[in-house]
Amino acid sequence: RTLIGSKNHQALNAYNRYEYPPGEYACFSFIFRKDAYPLYSKYIYLKSMPELKLKRKPGFDIEVFRYHPQDVINKTIICEHYIPLDL
Repeated sequence: RTLIGSKNHQALNAYNRYEYPPGEYACFSFIFRKDAYPLYSKYIYLKSMPELKLKRKPGFDIEVFRYHPQDVINKTIICEHYIPLDL
């Protein structure tokens, strides 16, 4: 079981919690400009997954976005994209 949370902006020091089923997930990490995000998503599903012979199983993807002060200046975003796998 995996629990993931996001900041709840309506209650101080509270987080919204989400549960994800256990299993294997492929992780793709990349740095990109905000406007290029759709290209990375297409690349993962149309090129990387087939080349690695990975099959996605039903479920939700998990995307973790990281921002650092320098990223604002460079206009970049760091992302880890987890995809549930059917093994």
